Amino acid sequence: MQGIKDKFPHLPEKISGLRELAYNLWWRRHPEGRALFKLRSRRGWYLSNHNPAKMVDSKW
Repeated sequence: MQGIKDKFPHLPEKISGLRELAYNLWWRRHPEGRALFKLRSRRGWYLSNHNPAKMVDSKW
């Protein structure tokens, strides 16, 4: 079974905490959580259909 780090090896260390947050439903209930992903990449947020797990897995 792959861990979260294995699924997203290209994520820079500075923002590696987004890996775990993408799979934590906290971001759905808090506008600040959604803003983190939107701030990282507005285009990626749109192209992922506002799905942080999909967005973090991509290179947008």
